[in-house]
Amino acid sequence: MPPTARPAPEAFRRGLSAVVANPGLILAPLTFAAATFASIAGLIVLGIFLVGSPLRLEGMSALSREPAQLVDRFRDFLEGVLAAPFMLIGGLFSLLVLLLLLTFLAAYVRAGVTGCLLAIDARAAEGAPLAMFRHPGLRALFFSSARKNTVRVFALVNLYGIALSCVALLLLLPIGLAVFAGASERGAIAAVALALFLLVLAPAFGASIAFRVLYLVACRLTVSEDVDALEAVGRAVAWTRASLSRTVLLYLLTLAAGFVTGVAFLVPRFALSLAGGHSLIFFVLGTGVIVLAQMLVGLAYDLTVSGAFVSLWPAGRVP
Repeated sequence: MPPTARPAPEAFRRGLSAVVANPGLILAPLTFAAATFASIAGLIVLGIFLVGSPLRLEGMSALSREPAQLVDRFRDFLEGVLAAPFMLIGGLFSLLVLLLLLTFLAAYVRAGVTGCLLAIDARAAEGAPLAMFRHPGLRALFFSSARKNTVRVFALVNLYGIALSCVALLLLLPIGLAVFAGASERGAIAAVALALFLLVLAPAFGASIAFRVLYLVACRLTVSEDVDALEAVGRAVAWTRASLSRTVLLYLLTLAAGFVTGVAFLVPRFALSLAGGHSLIFFVLGTGVIVLAQMLVGLAYDLTVSGAFVSLWPAGRVP
């Protein structure tokens, strides 16, 4: 039997308190975000280097006068890649390895952070003030939990990715049918595609929410109960069903908090657009500061959501 769930507002308060009292937690997702950004930037630079290898500096002025040449040279590049299948296979294999490494790093971060959030929740008594959520040994606890649980969380992350891919495929099928109808000028097929899209939109949206909630609860169970990914998903379904009203209310609270967080940055962006029109440097610097602040707040928000779902059920054993 699952433990009795806390009220949703109390779980959200405890999740927020855990993040506010331990700001060092944000370093873990920040490291993952930096690694992801560096990987994407590296791929873009490599792509520009490969595609732009024939585009020497002396040809840039010609391209600026006749941009259609870029399309021709890109087509030549694709023909060259297709003529060298080992290069194409090697590139796809390298991309697959990179995605697996990033997924493993995401699982490592999730396992470590979840272990820290569990320990914080177990340490703070019911109704504890903010100061009681401060945990002195999070660094060692993070690495200990990450080493112990990364493999199981890695499997869980892949299950979550497969589930979301199925939802995306459910939406892409009518979109692909609509594209086919538009290319073949068949109005009846386009109408069927639109009806099918509207039919699957609500179930796909609901499924994505359910998968997100089950993923957060399963991560908590994987770390706290030392179970594998499939058993964690099964227990997550049972725990969520037993506390369905409080789980739904907690999700709505986190959704509202995310909306408020997003709207809060509209005012400085609007003010910057008004004041920054007189100075390009001020506009660029101001935009950079706002984007950086929004990214940090977004990471803190994600940690708060994870902490809230960890705290929804009182922590038993601590890793």
